[in-house]
Amino acid sequence: VLDDLGAEATKTGMLGSAAVVAAVADGLAAHRVRRLVVDPVLHASGGRPLLARGGAQILLRRLLPLAEIVTPNLSEASLLVGFPVRNVRAMEEAARVLVRAGARAAVVTGGHLAGDAVDVALIDGVIHRLRAARLPGAPHGTGCTFAAAIAAERAKDVSIEDAIRAAKRYTAACIRRALRLGHGRSVLGHLVGHG
Repeated sequence: VLDDLGAEATKTGMLGSAAVVAAVADGLAAHRVRRLVVDPVLHASGGRPLLARGGAQILLRRLLPLAEIVTPNLSEASLLVGFPVRNVRAMEEAARVLVRAGARAAVVTGGHLAGDAVDVALIDGVIHRLRAARLPGAPHGTGCTFAAAIAAERAKDVSIEDAIRAAKRYTAACIRRALRLGHGRSVLGHLVGHG
């Protein structure tokens, strides 16, 4: 696809193993992909690892230097930076570590914090605290949706900050319109207006 059509923006998600992370990094580097959003999916919501041992370090060393934006949640940020990320101050420091590792910008998502949903973004050396009221429910896929929405906005050449803010609004709209199917977690309502 990259050879044939190219891409205005690209997003990674669950990669599974260090070998897959390395292969993806090699392919993205060979194609000189721009506007790469790295969603470092390291484990499932229930805590089960989704990236085999050693994969997080390969991601940090090989994929982050290619990333325009990295979007870890609290537990993913903790694994990547090597210290507990449990509050806004730690989120800010984690964002700095991730940018020093090579990403142009970092957004540490705080959906699992108590109180308001606060995301911390580091863009061009400036910390932004993106605060929103916590919405009821815990639908599956909010991190993936957030990262994909950032990539979609960047593909339209929207600034990094505006792309992140638009993605936060879109993800919140998806949460508000989540569907309850069966007895498991609700499913995000993706068929909403973007704004």
